Amino acid sequence: MSPSFSRAGAAPSPVDAAAPASHRSRALAVFAIVPVSLGTIVEGSRLLAGLALALLAVALPTALLGALDERTVNGLPWTANVWAKPLKFQLAMALQMLSVAWALGWMRQRGLAVPARRAMVALLLIVVVFEAAYITVQGGRGVASHFNRATPLESVAASLMAGGAGVLVSASAWVGLVALRHWWRSAAGTREPMLLAIGVGFVAMFFLAGYTGSAMGERRGPFVQAVMQAGPALPLTAWRLDIGDLRVAHFFAVHAMQAIPFAAWLARRAPRRFAHGWIVVASLVWAALTLALMQWALANRGLPS
Repeated sequence: MSPSFSRAGAAPSPVDAAAPASHRSRALAVFAIVPVSLGTIVEGSRLLAGLALALLAVALPTALLGALDERTVNGLPWTANVWAKPLKFQLAMALQMLSVAWALGWMRQRGLAVPARRAMVALLLIVVVFEAAYITVQGGRGVASHFNRATPLESVAASLMAGGAGVLVSASAWVGLVALRHWWRSAAGTREPMLLAIGVGFVAMFFLAGYTGSAMGERRGPFVQAVMQAGPALPLTAWRLDIGDLRVAHFFAVHAMQAIPFAAWLARRAPRRFAHGWIVVASLVWAALTLALMQWALANRGLPS
C-alpha cells in the first residue's frame, strides 16, 4: 500500500478508494531508503523512472571497470580510482530521480497537481544525462570532472556542471514547496504527515546541499586543506579519515530528501498529531547532524577511525 496516514477506523479517501490495485501493492524499499510503491514511481514520471533504470544499468559495467582498472585520477597516488566517482554519481542521481518520481506520483494519486511538472521533468532529464555522461567520460580519461578547468572546453563543462547541480537541487525544492503548499491548504484535521515530510525533506535538501556544495566550490574540492599524499579513507565513499572532508556533510545534505520521508513512513500508523511532531523532530535532528558534520570538517578534523 502506498504510504498514507489516516486515523484508526477512518474510511479511505475517495482518491485512495479509486486508486488502481497496482497503486496499492506492497511497499518496496528502494535502496533501503524510502519504502515506495513501484506503481507510484511510474505514475509520477515514466521518464524519470526510465532514466533511473538506465543509470542503474550503466552502474553495473562502471563497477566492473572499477574492479579491473587500477588507475587513479590524474595518476596521483592520493586520488581515488577513476571509476569511483562515476559510479557514485550514477547511483546518487538514480536515487534522486526515483525520489522525485515517487513524490510526484504520491501527490498525483491524491489529486494534487504539481505546476510546471512536464517542464521540470524535461529539464531534469537533460541535466542528469549531461552530468552522468560527462563525469563518466572524464573518469574514463583518468581526469577530474568537477572543478577541472585545465582546458577551455573543460572550463565550460565545469561551469555547466555547477549550473546543473543548481537545477537538480532547485527542482527538488520546487516539488517540496508544492507539497508544503498543498499541506498548508488542507483542512487542519486532514493534513497528511507524508506531505509535510516531502515538503520539508525536499526543501531542506535544497538549503543544506546548497550550503555544503558551495563550500566545496569555494575550495575547488572537498578538502579543507591541500592534499598532497595518500591517507586513510573509508571504502566505497573514499571519505578521508585524517583531514576535513566536506563530502560527508554533503552526503547527509543531499539525502535529506529521502531520510525525512522515511522518518514519516516509520510513523505511518501513529496519530496525525504525533506523526507531524515526529517529522519536525526528525528534520531538526537531520539538519543539526549535517551542520555538525560540516563544522567538524571545516575545523579540519577527520572522521573518527
